[in-house]
Order: sequence, then C-alpha cells, then structure tokens
Amino acid sequence: MNPIIIRSTLAAVMVTLSACGGGGGTAGDTQAPLPPTPAPSVELDANTYGTLAGGTPVKLNAHASDNSAVTWKLASGAPGTLSTVSGNSTTYVPPANGVSGSGFVPVIATAGSTSQTLTLQLAPDPGASGLSTITSSAIIHGNQPTMLSPIYLAADGKGAIYVGELILGQSPSRAGAMSIGKINPDGTLTNFLRAGNGDLRAPHGMVADRNGNVFVAAISPSGGGNWAAIYKIDATGTMALFAGSDQTQTTSIVDGKGDVARFSSPEMAGIDPDGNIYLNDQGKVRKVTPDAVVTTVAGLPAALGADLNGNLYKANSDKNTISKFDKNGTETAVAGAAGCTSYIPGPLPSCVGIPRSLVQLDAATYIFIASYSTVVKMVVPH
Repeated sequence: MNPIIIRSTLAAVMVTLSACGGGGGTAGDTQAPLPPTPAPSVELDANTYGTLAGGTPVKLNAHASDNSAVTWKLASGAPGTLSTVSGNSTTYVPPANGVSGSGFVPVIATAGSTSQTLTLQLAPDPGASGLSTITSSAIIHGNQPTMLSPIYLAADGKGAIYVGELILGQSPSRAGAMSIGKINPDGTLTNFLRAGNGDLRAPHGMVADRNGNVFVAAISPSGGGNWAAIYKIDATGTMALFAGSDQTQTTSIVDGKGDVARFSSPEMAGIDPDGNIYLNDQGKVRKVTPDAVVTTVAGLPAALGADLNGNLYKANSDKNTISKFDKNGTETAVAGAAGCTSYIPGPLPSCVGIPRSLVQLDAATYIFIASYSTVVKMVVPH
C-alpha cells in the first residue's frame, strides 16, 4: 500500500548549555548550540477511504518519524468510535444505526506537537446490489435537457453528480469546449458551467471535492500551442486556473505551487476525501493538494476508489463489462457481459452497454456513463 504522506515542520528552540569547567575547559566556556530538534512528521494511511453505517470497520495506520507515541481521536461530533486511542494503528468503527446522508469523518493522529488528519467518508447503506438509472438527460444544452455527448462524471461525496459534455459531439482529443451540468441530490438538473464561459478545451478528466468545487485537467488542442493545466470551477460556477499554465510553453514534469508547476499530459485518476487530486502524467503520478501544491509521488494510494472491502473497479468499454480487482489483484467481472451493447437496469450482472467514466459515489456505490447517454448507478455487493 502506498501511504498518503503529510509532513509538518515546527520551529524548535535552540538550547545553549554552559560548561561547568573541568576536562580542560575554563570556567565560563559554553558549548556550541545544539542543532534544533525537528518536530516529528506523521505518516497516515488507510485500507479504504470510506464505509457504510453498520458496515466494515476501517483500519488506520500511523507512524511518527521519531518513533514517538501516536494518539488518536475523532473530530468533535463525528459519528462512530475508534478501537484504541494510542498506538501505531487503530480501527474506525462506523455507527451501527443508519445515518441520514453521506458525510465525512475526520480522524486525527498526533505525535508530540504534530497532528495530521485523514478524512473518511461515511454513507447510508445503499441497499441491494444492482444497476439503476440516475438520468438520461443530465446536461441543460441550449436550455433543453439533452445528453448528446457526455464524457466525464464527478461526485462530491454529498450526493451531487457533475456531468461533463463535449460540445458539438467532438471527441476528447479534439479542440471542443466542454460544458458541465449538475445533478443535485434531489434529482433536479442545473447548469454548472456553460460552454463559452472560459471554454474548457480538450479536457482529460474531472473530479469534484466535498465543497462542491470541480477540477478539470486540460491540454492544448492541436494547433493551439503547447500547454497543460488544471482548472478549478468553484461552487458558483466561476472558473480559474488552479495549477500549471495555459500559455504556450514546453510541457514538462515540474513540481511546485500553482502556476509554477508544469504538466506534460495529465489524466485525472481520482480525488481523496481530503481534497488531494491524483493524476497520471506520462508514466508518473502527480499529487495536487487543496492549496495547489504539485508533487510527483511514488504511486496512487491503494485506497483511492476502493470500496469498503478494499476492492477496485474498472470499466471495460471494449468488453462491455465492469471488473472488480480484489486486494490480490484478481479480476472478476461483476457487471455486464461481452457483446451486450445495451444498458439494462436490474440485478447484477445484467448489461452495462459501453461503460465509460467509472466514478465512486460512496463506499459501495459507483456511477458510470452507459452507451453514451445514460448516467447509471451501480451498487456493488457489500
């Protein structure tokens, strides 16, 4: 497992010791100041990022860089309990009774004066496994509900779903503008970003954080210069450059904050409950924090996109299936069937048509686009 590593450095006090004579020294001599003692950093990881009320407990691990004792606590008012309040590991036990809706549970690990937080998502039990239709007209297009060319989905973990549609039916590799529609938790459809409002050209995936911000990876279209960037559209629908550059440049792999960072060909891989974005970029994994700090990391967190039992899922548009990969990497088809090109709601495995843009909604629920025009909810066995 690849842990999420978050480091904090605190100022330490310089200590000067006075010599007491003897050993060849003279009275009043002082030793050279001792180097500052760095505060310990804390490494945190989890086997999943979420669970259900009454569902599987989540094991959390932490390690202090100086091997000092680690203590644990839940944020004030957070539901559930921890199995222990000290030690290098603890287990988050979700409440046995149902919860009213999806929410987030911050778990805090402390070593000395340094604390780090890892946020888990807690959701109600979604019911029996199977496929169901969320909508087949998610984008308001020219003031008419249509679903001409949806290509990307994102979810904020609180019930809202965002649908990115490439205007004029162009493929993602061409210079088309993308609009974004929003399916609200109550099922109503609204515009989130209309094409022409700063046009997102040549998008390469999008994610949403728990505050309702949407982030889109985009690269320069053919003939439009040479650049790659991450854009942020806030909850009001206002778009701004978040990281990288949208000016003509030589694309490359450069870490840094905001417009100092450079990307080569970023593809969205996912977002964790703490708002850290992960991208695949020319064979490297890039991490972008909520403060727009971009770093190159060893790999994707194993918990990213995993269900409450640690399984990962992948849409296979060429096979008309959705596969599950367990912790050992064993692949099993859980939905759809080869040659079944139409979407059919009902119990798994059923048919998923041509599935695209598989995104996690909660610890047992995923959404995807089926056969180019339908947003589908898939509840996996749990």
